[in-house]
Amino acid sequence: MNKTVLTIVQTDTGGKEAKFVVTGERNGVILFEEEFLYSGQVNPLNLLIAKEKFMKKAQLDGEDFSTECIFKLLSDITDSKFNTLADYREREVDTRIKVVEVKNILEKLHTIAREINKPFDSGETIVEYNKRYGGIPTEIAKAVTHPIFFPKEECVYIDKESL
Repeated sequence: MNKTVLTIVQTDTGGKEAKFVVTGERNGVILFEEEFLYSGQVNPLNLLIAKEKFMKKAQLDGEDFSTECIFKLLSDITDSKFNTLADYREREVDTRIKVVEVKNILEKLHTIAREINKPFDSGETIVEYNKRYGGIPTEIAKAVTHPIFFPKEECVYIDKESL
């Protein structure tokens, strides 16, 4: 499952000036960060004051506090001056292997080997794993299971890209 996080951080001293930093990330990788400087006619969002006002009128309007806060922040950012210190990170897709996923696969392989009474690194073990779980993600297979089940000195590897 993918996770997208958009963070808005407001820094102010209680007056009519504030700084907003908006950060966007996907699956833990920061993709951008922008800074806005606010100097408006009204004070930027103050959660304590906003909550007090909201609680007085909430029963009448049937609105939610989150939406009201987000609209106020967006309004303040819209009225702000964009700071040129933006960071639009150029990132390749994160292909690092997740250690937890590798651990789970290796644990399942060990369990299967015990159940079928075969060595951990036998071909029957990996075949049974594939039957039960539908295979192993390519990145993990290349980096972890291929060296275990298909040692280079015993196998011929063909790089598809070179064909």
